[in-house]
Amino acid sequence: MEERPYYGFYPLKKVFINKKSSVRVDNEEIFFDDTLTPEKWRKAMEELDTLREDDSQYDALFQKIFANIIIIGTQGCTYDTILICAGPEYNKVVNIDWNLDEDRPPIFTHMTFEEWFLGFFKEVASGNDLDHFGYLRLGTEEELVKEYEQIGVLDRGKEERINKLRRIISSLFRFPKISNATVDLLLKNPDKELLTSLIDLIKKTDQATALSLFEKEFYGDTPELVISVCRLLPKEIFNKYYKRALEILHKPELCQNLKESHVTTLLYFISDCENKRAADIVDYAKDESKPLSLRKTAVYVMSHCPDITDYEGEMVEWMSNDDYWFALTAIQGAKKANLKGECIVKAYKWLKEEKYKEDSRMQNNLNWI
Repeated sequence: MEERPYYGFYPLKKVFINKKSSVRVDNEEIFFDDTLTPEKWRKAMEELDTLREDDSQYDALFQKIFANIIIIGTQGCTYDTILICAGPEYNKVVNIDWNLDEDRPPIFTHMTFEEWFLGFFKEVASGNDLDHFGYLRLGTEEELVKEYEQIGVLDRGKEERINKLRRIISSLFRFPKISNATVDLLLKNPDKELLTSLIDLIKKTDQATALSLFEKEFYGDTPELVISVCRLLPKEIFNKYYKRALEILHKPELCQNLKESHVTTLLYFISDCENKRAADIVDYAKDESKPLSLRKTAVYVMSHCPDITDYEGEMVEWMSNDDYWFALTAIQGAKKANLKGECIVKAYKWLKEEKYKEDSRMQNNLNWI
């Protein structure tokens, strides 16, 4: 297989005719430089968005912001690799998403084109993971660990420190494995905010240590700290944690600090377990005090359980729910489970011929009986 960064480089002809590229050098105001903070990017994108109804003003501001760049290649979808042509970042590579989301600023590699290109082949030669190349820090394990230690003792804002530490941890994922010495260092008084990243990283080298770190929190009073990593564990041991996942889901003292994203992950983890039962989830799905989006996920999980046929009555009720997307989830779940009980068939006929007779989406999902 040909090794190249993402989809490679554009031919020079395409580089210079790309409508988003501007090789015009404008030294009056250089946007892509080391002063481009997330706040500056957000403000610029908000201003650009307000001008969408005025093509001439929009184009003028767009050209001002994106002067001094050329697009040298694509990473797929809306992601491109660009080269800066003026200012402090001259001849350096930047990654950009042309969705221009105000909360997703460009990623500066701070590498010249030569450093970036040769760095890619050094990663290839070292057998490192090439995913997200240019988004992660380069450097050897020893260099990254040394910087990790230095950041850990610096007196600075906690959020800034955590972000810097997380960036180094992300870069360590490039390596097939990390040394035991690095594992020991990472586990010295780890910040709670870094636990999920550390568990996922360490399991590549020392699965037993990673699982011990996971279980300490998962079976403790703060399971929310590690819930996001539970689906990243080896699938062959999922069943071991099934009962505890149910406890966290149902016990108020354990679920009181869970965000909706935590519960969603927990429900999908339960769905991934081979010993799952709809009987263990039905009460959550029926609980109207729970957010409808989470109850919908619970219905989805139930539809994948072997005992779902015991709950055809509940499925009929949910299929007829006034909330369109909740009802659709139940209908798709009944279809997936191939439910054909008498009450299901009766509900199916009414939904198809009456309630949703003019709805093409629903009609496409009401065709399994």
